[in-house]
Amino acid sequence: MNVFRSSLLRSLPFGSGIVAALVATTGLLSPLATAPAAQAQTAGYCQLSAEAINQKQALLTAGLQGDRNAQNSYRALVHQHADALNRCRNQTWPRQQAIWIRLYPCDVQPGALDALLDRLVARGYNEVYVEAFYNGQVLLPAAENRTPWVSVIRSQGYENTDLLAAAIAKGHERGMRVYAWMFTLNFGYTYGQRPEAAPVLARNGHGQSTLDVQNSNSDEVFVDPYSPQAKRDFYYLVEAIARRQPDGVLFDYIRYPRGSGAASVAGQVSDLWVYGQSAQQALYQRALNSSGQELIRRFVSRGYITANDIQAIASLYPQDSEPQWQGRIASAPIATTPPAQLQSALQAELWSLSVAHAIQGVLDFLNLAIQPVVQRNLAAGAVFFPE
Repeated sequence: MNVFRSSLLRSLPFGSGIVAALVATTGLLSPLATAPAAQAQTAGYCQLSAEAINQKQALLTAGLQGDRNAQNSYRALVHQHADALNRCRNQTWPRQQAIWIRLYPCDVQPGALDALLDRLVARGYNEVYVEAFYNGQVLLPAAENRTPWVSVIRSQGYENTDLLAAAIAKGHERGMRVYAWMFTLNFGYTYGQRPEAAPVLARNGHGQSTLDVQNSNSDEVFVDPYSPQAKRDFYYLVEAIARRQPDGVLFDYIRYPRGSGAASVAGQVSDLWVYGQSAQQALYQRALNSSGQELIRRFVSRGYITANDIQAIASLYPQDSEPQWQGRIASAPIATTPPAQLQSALQAELWSLSVAHAIQGVLDFLNLAIQPVVQRNLAAGAVFFPE
C-alpha cells in the first residue's frame, strides 16, 4: 500500500494542503507475507492453535443456544486471545498484519460477525479494514442513511442494524484496530443513474462519462472532483462514517477512470477528465487575465493553439502584455519570440496547466473529504496499488 503525501504538490503550479497520516502497511492483504529473517518465521504469525480455535467456536455456538456459562467463558476467551495477540504482535514481525473485509446482509445473523472476527484473530490479524462505501452502497443503517446511496443492509426488520458500528466494537473487543475503507471518486453505477447526476459526472473531451466508456467497469461511475454536489454528498457520507469512531478512514479510488491499451495513456487534453461542467469552469478560472482565459478556452476546445490564435488574442486584449494563468512564468516576451517557437512553448504550458488542474482537483476533493476524520482525531489515509 502506498500513500499520497503532500510532497506531490510541490510539482504542481498551484497547491493546497492535504493530510495523509496512514496506518501501518506491512502484511496488508495476506498472511503469506515473507518474513525478513528465519527467526521471525518461527513465530507462526501469531496464529492460534487448532485446539484453541475449536474451543472458542464451540463456546460461541453453545452461547448462541442460550448457555449462560458458555457465554461467559466465550467472552473471557475473547479477551484472553486479544491480550495474547497484542503481546505476540509487539514481539513479532510484522507488528501490524491487516486485511480488508466486505460485510454482507448475512453478517447480521447472530454470531456471524463474531465468528468472522474470531477467524481473523486466529490467523494473527490485528488490523481490519471494513469496506464502508463500495459499489454505490454504504454500510450505514437504512433508518439513518441520509446519503444518496443505498444501505448494504436493506432487509425488513433490520433498518436500525448498524453493522459498521458493530464491527468496530467487536474488533476493539478482540484487540484489533478497525478502519473504515471507502471508495472515493468512484461513486458507483446507481449514483450515475440518478436524474440529477449528469452535471456531477467526470467527462473527457470526447463528451464521455464513465457510463459511456465501453471498456470501463460496469460498477464504476467517477465524478468530477470539482463538482460542488459531489463534494457535498461525499463529505456528509464521510461525516456519518466518522461518527462511528473507527480507528481511521482509508480512501480508495483516489484517481480518475483508467482506460486500457492505448487509452490508458493521456496523450492529448481531450483524454483528460476535465470536461465536466465544474472542472472546465474551474480551469478557465485559473486564468489571471483575459488573454490567458481565451487561450485556455481555445486550447481546451480544440486540443491545440495556433500562431494565429496568439495574434488574434493579442489584438482582442491589447491591455494584456502576456497571457497569464496560475503558475505561469513567461519564458520569453511575446513581442520578441518567433511565432512558431512561441506557439510551441505556450501549447506545452497549457498542457502542463491542464494536467496539473486534473491532479489538483483530486487532491482538493480528498483534502475536503478528510476534514470530518481529522476533526475527530482519527487517522486518515489515501491508498493506491501500483500496476
